[in-house]
Amino acid sequence: MRISGSTPFVSEATTIQVYVDGVAAGGVETLRQINIVIVREMFFLDAAQATARWGGNNPHGAILVVT
Repeated sequence: MRISGSTPFVSEATTIQVYVDGVAAGGVETLRQINIVIVREMFFLDAAQATARWGGNNPHGAILVVT
């Protein structure tokens, strides 16, 4: 969505990175490939937390899946 003359809103969840046990796994579509039986916890890290942990490729935060 755009409002005249502005930058687009972050509307696609694919901009959020997913990490499984601390290892980059891809965008949120990756969550569909993880067997829910092995998931112990899931956390959302905001942009500052994700950037501090994994670097600047996380401007919209990240999801950490712990198995």
